[in-house]
Amino acid sequence: MPAHLSQVKHLVLVGGGHSQVAVIQHFARNPLPGSQVTLISADTQTPYSGMLPGWVAGQYTRDDMHIDLGRLCRFAHVRFVRGRAIGLNLAKKQVYCQNHSPIPYDTLSLNTGSTPPGVPDHSHVLPVKPVAAFIDKLDHLTKTLRDSPKPVSIGVVGTGAAGFEIVLAVKQRLRQSLPDAGLAHIQLHLLGSAPTVLASHARRVQQMALETLKKARIRLHVNFQVETFDTGVVHAKSGETLALDALIWATGAAPAGWIAESGLACDKEGFAIVDKTLQSISHPNVFITGDAASLTPTPVAKSGVFAVREGPVLAKNLYRALQGQPLKPYRPQHRFLSLLNTADGSAIVSRGPFAARGRIIAWWKDRIDRRFMRKYQ
Repeated sequence: MPAHLSQVKHLVLVGGGHSQVAVIQHFARNPLPGSQVTLISADTQTPYSGMLPGWVAGQYTRDDMHIDLGRLCRFAHVRFVRGRAIGLNLAKKQVYCQNHSPIPYDTLSLNTGSTPPGVPDHSHVLPVKPVAAFIDKLDHLTKTLRDSPKPVSIGVVGTGAAGFEIVLAVKQRLRQSLPDAGLAHIQLHLLGSAPTVLASHARRVQQMALETLKKARIRLHVNFQVETFDTGVVHAKSGETLALDALIWATGAAPAGWIAESGLACDKEGFAIVDKTLQSISHPNVFITGDAASLTPTPVAKSGVFAVREGPVLAKNLYRALQGQPLKPYRPQHRFLSLLNTADGSAIVSRGPFAARGRIIAWWKDRIDRRFMRKYQ
């Protein structure tokens, strides 16, 4: 390292997720003398997960739902390294990347997201994450269906919020891209291992979801845990089978394997364990947020909403850590507002036992999402 940089504090951000963009913006507005910020990301654009169902349904363009990381970094005077992180050397404080020399850090922030676990290795299976790959595969699937002369069945795996929104969005996308005759020979299925749709939500929300699926003529298969997928047939652990031509996988979360291999303290599933300040419990100079983290003592769901809310706390704590100042705790909400896009110009809102549905809620969700994106575009 050049002598004039030896006293500079290096903050390295791995992954351009929802939390990291808040960090970049914070350092842009509050430059810290004697520090250098570097972002490592395999992608030049990062998608906002809250708008993904809207993009699938044709409500948003790709530009609407993506943050240009290169542009944001130039604005913030942050060094941008396009590369895929593949490991850490915690003793030497280095990040290993594909096709790049090791990148040193003093303080490290990981916001690397997750991928669905247990996804069958098949060309007709489309995992929702990583989002960039899903967008391209869904475009290809839509074009294939447009030219298909025979009936087609598509399944979405996951009866949680992601699966519920995605299956309705796919229905709307097909309605827009196919003639009525073509749409008539396509059947959509929503399947999952839970006993009902949106099992973590209040009963009133579940009832609204069931009514929405029925109106959209989407077949629901509960207590259906997918085990394998052969061409044209999906097999459940119970022995049940279902004829499907393609599967969209929108359930579960698994971290990058190199996080646990690095030596960071992790839970049994491989998620890095962090305390209330978002620091690794084994390496205090490493912060982890979003899906890659396992928060103690109050675990939170693997949802983009928490990564967004962790962002401001992470930004301030990284700023404080570089200066040797005390850190602030992140306090997750026990009850948080949930907004579900039903892709028909309406949306469902819920918080605890409260629930409502309507077009005004869809308008409200759109305003919230666009306001979030404007901060970084």
